[in-house]
Amino acid sequence: MNTRLHHLIEQHLTGKLTPSGEKELQKLLSESSENRDIFCTQGLIDGRLRWEMKNSLSGLPTVEMHQRQPAIKKWMAVAALLILVLIAGSIIRTQFGTSEPQAGNKTAHSIPANLPVRTVARLTSEKEANWLFGGSQQTLSSGFWFKPGEWRITHGAATITLDSGAKITAVAPACVELINSNHARLIDGTVSVDVPEPAIGFTLDTPAGRIVDLSTRFGVSVEKDQHEEVHVLEGEVIVHYGDDHQQSQLIGDKSSIQLNTSGSSSKLSPAPFRPESYPREIEFAPTAQSAGQDFGFVHWSFDAVDETNSFAAQGTLKGADSCLAQVVTPQENQSRNTTKGAFGDALHLNGDGTWLKTNFPGIAGAKARTIAFWVRIPPSARNSQAYSIIGWGYSDPHHSPQKWEIGWNTARFPVRGTGVKGAVRTDFGSGHTIGSTDLRDGRWHHVVSVFTGGEHADAATHIRHYVDGRFEGVSAYRQQAIDTETDTEKSIPAVIGKYLHPGDQLFKTFHGSIDELYVFDTALTPSQILRLKQTNTPPAQEELLPTPET
Repeated sequence: MNTRLHHLIEQHLTGKLTPSGEKELQKLLSESSENRDIFCTQGLIDGRLRWEMKNSLSGLPTVEMHQRQPAIKKWMAVAALLILVLIAGSIIRTQFGTSEPQAGNKTAHSIPANLPVRTVARLTSEKEANWLFGGSQQTLSSGFWFKPGEWRITHGAATITLDSGAKITAVAPACVELINSNHARLIDGTVSVDVPEPAIGFTLDTPAGRIVDLSTRFGVSVEKDQHEEVHVLEGEVIVHYGDDHQQSQLIGDKSSIQLNTSGSSSKLSPAPFRPESYPREIEFAPTAQSAGQDFGFVHWSFDAVDETNSFAAQGTLKGADSCLAQVVTPQENQSRNTTKGAFGDALHLNGDGTWLKTNFPGIAGAKARTIAFWVRIPPSARNSQAYSIIGWGYSDPHHSPQKWEIGWNTARFPVRGTGVKGAVRTDFGSGHTIGSTDLRDGRWHHVVSVFTGGEHADAATHIRHYVDGRFEGVSAYRQQAIDTETDTEKSIPAVIGKYLHPGDQLFKTFHGSIDELYVFDTALTPSQILRLKQTNTPPAQEELLPTPET
């Protein structure tokens, strides 16, 4: 047994390996396939142990703060490096290619092939920025939604947040192509990229290489002569280069390299570290247009029940303080309706007929909205107990139903197009969109449904889900324009834990626990969603972006 190799690997995994040790380790790995196998085995065991320790302690969510997590980040770096060493980058190109994030093979069959083009990123801040689209100069306001495609910033600077949570900050002149929610291409210019943990694996292509992120912040510059530089400002990245990007190298914290093109290939060389050359994220400053818009929310914490068996609400929406959620319980049911939650206490429903009625009318029309909550669904939950976590609007099976309802997908008929069973499902009238993660594992999950709003809004292009701070793939959907009715005689104020349509006996009441339920009348950004998950603190008024009509 090569004790020296094992020692170097251990030092690498714990972040204690010196630069000279790193070079020695790379040399040993390049010399022997047996050494690479040992590295794989030891790294995977270490990563698995860290993962199990992180996720199996209590089944309750961990309140994560903004600090990076070196242990997990190091494991991800190791795992990515292992894949690169063994498979020469082919799997990386498949995993982080042009498709939207999916939940694995079990969901791929349900994804429609004709999914309409959807937006993948949002302009979250800008400073005197001018843009070039389709040959014409434009100015864009914060809140603008980007579809996949190429854009050029000709003046000023801007920060764009992708649906995955990754942020690209560009300083003019620069040209970027957005490929999907976690993949972009820098054509020319200078950008910095900040990638939170939910967006690990973000990929940035350049003319000479490919950079795969490992939860970090890095800067890239591409000059017209194909001279490129990569500067890791914090964390680690993997740089692919050479013929068809078959070669790769791990670039560590506060390091930099130069990529030079030679014919159809490219090579790496050292470069001086110049962090000052790469822009920081542009801070959001409300414009006159956005400052005049009102944004608000209503929030049920479920921490305490009053003497009327109701949960009080808080928030900034008009009337939020009077939005009571009253427990409706069958006479024979005397079960306790609270349990330990993600933050404080939580609402617990047994699926036996208990639900909550409110006087909150909901968000109407095609106005943007975000619904966020913690949910814990037991594996024993039945299909009849799937609807709904929250719903409101007009629901009449004999007419065009204009409702808004969130539950989990039953997939009662497991055929092509029904989506992943147990995944978050947003219904609106006769249309729906379904996520890709089965939530029925008895653990707490943070779930968010975002509707971006707009005059011609549709499920396929304007609804996105996030689970545990991570952007969700779409396993199935049914198109329909969104126009929620809240002001008719048959419109129902928000209900919690019950199927919205009162005459349908197929669905009963929800079985599981719900905590920290928020309804916003705006579309939150990925970073705002992550912060809400971590701290249970909604964005401040000045942090909320306008949602332009699309």
